[in-house]
Amino acid sequence: PYSDGKARVLQQRVCRIDGDMAREANLATVYAAIKDGSIIEKIDSFSSEDLQPFLPLLIFASLSTCDDPSPEAFDVQDKLRSRLMGFVQCNTLVQMADVDVSKVLSELKSVSSEQGITPKGSFKYATPYDKVKTVASALLQLSALSNNDSAITDSSFFGCEYPIDELVCAILTCIRKYPTRFDIHLIVGSVLPLSNAPELITQLLCNMGESMESVVEYLIAAQFPESSLSSKQRAATLLKLMSVDRYLINRSLVRILGSHKNNALALSIMCICLDDSELLTWLLSALLKHHPIAAFIRRPRRPAVKLLHERIAEVVSSLSARKGDSEEEARLAQLLGALRVVANVQLSVDESRSWALFLTRTECKDERYICMALSVLVACPQLIPAYGESDREVEESVVAFFDWLKTRLSSDCSPSLQQFFLLLSIHLHANQTTQLSKLISNVLYFKVKLDTNLLSRFRNLFLRYAM
Repeated sequence: PYSDGKARVLQQRVCRIDGDMAREANLATVYAAIKDGSIIEKIDSFSSEDLQPFLPLLIFASLSTCDDPSPEAFDVQDKLRSRLMGFVQCNTLVQMADVDVSKVLSELKSVSSEQGITPKGSFKYATPYDKVKTVASALLQLSALSNNDSAITDSSFFGCEYPIDELVCAILTCIRKYPTRFDIHLIVGSVLPLSNAPELITQLLCNMGESMESVVEYLIAAQFPESSLSSKQRAATLLKLMSVDRYLINRSLVRILGSHKNNALALSIMCICLDDSELLTWLLSALLKHHPIAAFIRRPRRPAVKLLHERIAEVVSSLSARKGDSEEEARLAQLLGALRVVANVQLSVDESRSWALFLTRTECKDERYICMALSVLVACPQLIPAYGESDREVEESVVAFFDWLKTRLSSDCSPSLQQFFLLLSIHLHANQTTQLSKLISNVLYFKVKLDTNLLSRFRNLFLRYAM
């Protein structure tokens, strides 16, 4: 039970998380409509709040020259402009998008960079031209700092005092009208240390969709110390971008895993961006290939590894509550074995209990799950409590599982399951650990070495209740 104060704090936190998720979902929906070209057709179905992050892009689209002289094309343009007029900042953004960047650069050349920057706090009240000039000057300074291998940490360049839609519009104006001086990759790399970098970069790239994939590749290839601020901001930015465009996820994972670097980033993407089935597929594949991510997972204090433990617990809970059979139960059983044997994951008491209970379910009749579950119990006998331990729930579940198996084997099962169970029984009865290791390794698709002493508890229960 929580006090009223703590309960209110928790409720506020939940509401904030729900709000962030809803905003990202809306961002992804509008971005998908822009990407597939249906944005004008659907524009009236989106709220003003949904469209606001994309105002700079829509402003530029409304100002573009129409190549198609047909009445339908003009109607589309009018429909877009009519919707944009409902935004109070529309006129300001239109004037910013219409700024002559060549003139801005000429003026900045004639004065020092300090004189060219609008004093802090006045951006809000500056003219549209001066706003673009301010941002252009800041971008050029960022470029100079980056060329000198310096890090920009002064948030006065792009601080919270700047309305983000105006800031994005100003940056977009510079990039679109003078791409040779304003490189999107350099800009993204330079602003990473800023506290609002993930939000700023995501909104900027949402307004220049053709650059999103190349920027993601640039961020993945960039080299940062693992504990650096830029590395953390890079991860947060990539996760935000992938929540907007799921197409980026698979390509990014292939590239990251192929580089054998950035294991924390790869693991975070798997845990946050993938659904349960995708997580099982990607993580199991990496472990079966003995990817370096297996060694990374062994250190439990890393944030990405803590995230993995939480996500696996959620998947175990979800599949344990599911009725019916699917291939995901078998794949999860195999993954649990790989995490314990290949990655040598250390488990808490609660994790050991939940894993063991999942591996001894009698509701799942899928034969591949049965073979996998039995094999993982043999490969990871520590999941079953030793004699004298107070937790009887796992032992009772194991006994019930073995009783259920006897009934299943005596009624309707395939020859392959009968053969596996027969070989398992023979090797356990004869205490032939070498042959048993080969059998289990063939089922799980990774090498398993068995310890006779550790296996004794499982062996005794099996011989007593399963045969």
